[in-house]
Amino acid sequence: MTIISLAFVALLLQAALAHPQPVGDSSEVGLAAEAVGGLEPRAIITSSTKAISSSKTVTVSTRSKCPPPVVTPIRCKRGLVISGSYADALVKAFSNSPKICWVENWYSAPFKNIASSIKFIPQNYGKESNLDGTWTRNAETAIANNATHFLGFGEPHTDGHLHMEPAEAVSLWLKEIEPYACRVRLGAPSIVQNGRPWLTDFLSKCEAAGCTISFLSCHWYWRADQFEDFKANVNKCIQLANGKYPVWVTNFQASGDSAAQTGFLDNALSWLESEPRVQHYGYVAIDKDNGFLGPGQQGLSALGKYYAN
Repeated sequence: MTIISLAFVALLLQAALAHPQPVGDSSEVGLAAEAVGGLEPRAIITSSTKAISSSKTVTVSTRSKCPPPVVTPIRCKRGLVISGSYADALVKAFSNSPKICWVENWYSAPFKNIASSIKFIPQNYGKESNLDGTWTRNAETAIANNATHFLGFGEPHTDGHLHMEPAEAVSLWLKEIEPYACRVRLGAPSIVQNGRPWLTDFLSKCEAAGCTISFLSCHWYWRADQFEDFKANVNKCIQLANGKYPVWVTNFQASGDSAAQTGFLDNALSWLESEPRVQHYGYVAIDKDNGFLGPGQQGLSALGKYYAN
């Protein structure tokens, strides 16, 4: 071998030592190839670390392409948010509804007797969702049962034990939600009316870290006479999405008696169905006194029948 060749080999070895390639291991995370709003296909990513604030680091990567998740569209917009002691009765009461096609319960495992026509959407509600591996087990089970969408953290901008700063939420996202990005579509953390600054910060940090976001998720709670406020807040979520993401209104509820809620829903459902930038919406159906169940928590109330049909 010539002196020139030996020198060339030495240079190659020096470059390789200076820039080692990451080795795939348990820290690898998937990045989905979502085709929402004309977005570029994303990629499988191999981890390294990058600072996103003075005190937080998150996993980022070099990318190699992965195929997009094959997702069957949910057949309609309307869904339900069901939880608590009346959950089974509500699931049974809505099982034959022609208008209800998805349900969530602020948890990652479905109800026992959910109708095959209704799609269950698992949710990782936050930093206590996977303390004993529950989220990981349930997420894998959901995918095995043909889940197509996951919901991200629930209102992490609010005070309480599930509160997270955006940087902390990005780190948890990369650890617990991003690994499913090549298999299902992923909804951003859900926010209520005052949460848009938090979500703006999260989306900026998440994009820099290489997160996959498939859709935004917004919540709204107030009085039944506040339809215009509801509409304005959903429109602000649509503006935040900026054509990049569809919007899901995953939790909304208007306080008031059955007649007041019916009046609110009469306006809200018509508008939500006609607004093309709202992909899905779900009313919170857990109020036993003025809610969707009939007397004795059997069958649907007049309000429930209105929403079901």
